[in-house]
Amino acid sequence: YHSGSNAFFTNNTGFFRIANTTGGLFLDGNDVTIRSEAGDENFAIFNNDGAVELFYNNVKKFETQSDGCHVFGTGGLQIYGEGNSNALLDLFPTGSAVYSTIRLNNAAGSASSSLSTLGGATLYISSGSGGNIVYRGTGTGDHVFETNSVERMRIDDANIKLPDSQKINFGAGNDLQIYHD
Repeated sequence: YHSGSNAFFTNNTGFFRIANTTGGLFLDGNDVTIRSEAGDENFAIFNNDGAVELFYNNVKKFETQSDGCHVFGTGGLQIYGEGNSNALLDLFPTGSAVYSTIRLNNAAGSASSSLSTLGGATLYISSGSGGNIVYRGTGTGDHVFETNSVERMRIDDANIKLPDSQKINFGAGNDLQIYHD
């Protein structure tokens, strides 16, 4: 019905379904909001030339922005593999000489540490506040460092070990070398 200034579709007898089996279904409007029957809880908001916002229990969880998208919530972004598969987070930069970076911020957003790679060739670990970079291994397993799938060093609960035929060089001109075969 039409109230003189607004049009309404109302159904109070069960499901209300709109179906089109022969082509596309379009919902046109400058700003579109999908919300609860009472009108007091948003499910999704589609803003004209702006953000798309998705809600869970009337709390915003996802929003598109001109610079990408934002995910909100205390659980953060969780990625699950389906079935018996890995969960992956792939970053694909555009252009040349650009980094893929995972930035880890403090609550105020004023300091961040990051993991970055330039062209996928080198991994950089950065401290956002100029502080120490600490590698902290937990658990009972050894910490193994490899290059080209060859073990170069192993740290266990009591020792730092170098495999046979490895050496440690000290100084720019390798002034001191410790070598074991």
